[in-house]
Amino acid sequence: MIYVMQPVWYNKNFYRIIKDILTEHYPNKAVKSRSFYKLIPNHKAPNTYFIINDVHLKAWNGIEVAKKIRSKEPHSNLILISNDLDYQKIYRTHLCFLGVLNLSKINRNDITNYIHDII
Repeated sequence: MIYVMQPVWYNKNFYRIIKDILTEHYPNKAVKSRSFYKLIPNHKAPNTYFIINDVHLKAWNGIEVAKKIRSKEPHSNLILISNDLDYQKIYRTHLCFLGVLNLSKINRNDITNYIHDII
């Protein structure tokens, strides 16, 4: 299953991009938007998470969400979408992100490539 982890009130553009890509290339695959990791059921296959990390949001910390996911699902695919591209800081979290994308300049081709690699 593919999840987009973002705050409830956050802009849904990124979610729509992923949904469009899946509809175009993999019509039988689904994507869900979630704000709380506790609401995600356990699956046998590893899940994929696109995690929004917007530094302008004080109530939402994408890195902490990624840590919770990684602690419960060590084999899941984590892709960070952030506007704080301090790669050294991201590397030092030791969360083994599959990729890091720029939230300010979302590239549909990069997202498509990640989805093709995962599925």
